[in-house]
Amino acid sequence: MLKHIAQNHRKRLLGTFSLVGLENLLMLVYPVFGGWAINAVIAGKV
Repeated sequence: MLKHIAQNHRKRLLGTFSLVGLENLLMLVYPVFGGWAINAVIAGKV
C-alpha cells in the first residue's frame, strides 16, 4: 500500500523530502551566520 502511494506521488514526495532536507541544513548553518554577525559587531564593522 505505501509502495503504491509512493509510486503515484513520486514528485511530491521528492519535493517534500527536499524541503525538509533544506530546512535541516539551514538549521545547522544558522549558528554560523549568527557567529559572524556577533563577531562583526564586536569588531565594530557594523
